[in-house]
Amino acid sequence: MSALPDIPSVLEAVRTRFMQADADMIRSRAHEQAITQRLALYLEALLPGWQVNCEYNRQGPGRDPKKDSTGAKRRPDIVVHERGHDRRNLLVLEVKPAWEDPKKIEKDRMKLRRMLSPPRSYRHAFLTLYTDTPAPSLWFERVVE
Repeated sequence: MSALPDIPSVLEAVRTRFMQADADMIRSRAHEQAITQRLALYLEALLPGWQVNCEYNRQGPGRDPKKDSTGAKRRPDIVVHERGHDRRNLLVLEVKPAWEDPKKIEKDRMKLRRMLSPPRSYRHAFLTLYTDTPAPSLWFERVVE
């Protein structure tokens, strides 16, 4: 693999594709996991050579459960990485409806912050929010340490 992809541009393309093809899922309040699956499909199409996984719970070359910098087990909604090691962890996403309890949204922000630190050291972390009012919309909020 050569140069790393421009993640903000990739996410904008994902958002555009999702809103063109799948905005009805937001309108009907489809489950978060259904929306996550669609986002992962668009990411996979835009990031050839990278593995895109939903709810991935393994780290490194063995069967060890994925853990964050505090040692807590983690299963992010979407990860873009190379499986089998932790040298190329590109992107981690948590996805939530904007109408969710603000405490749960903040908890996901904190999870993402911890995934940016060793041992995971993801290059990018984004909280993905969506709402159906006043019209369906979806956006990505960058999370930093």
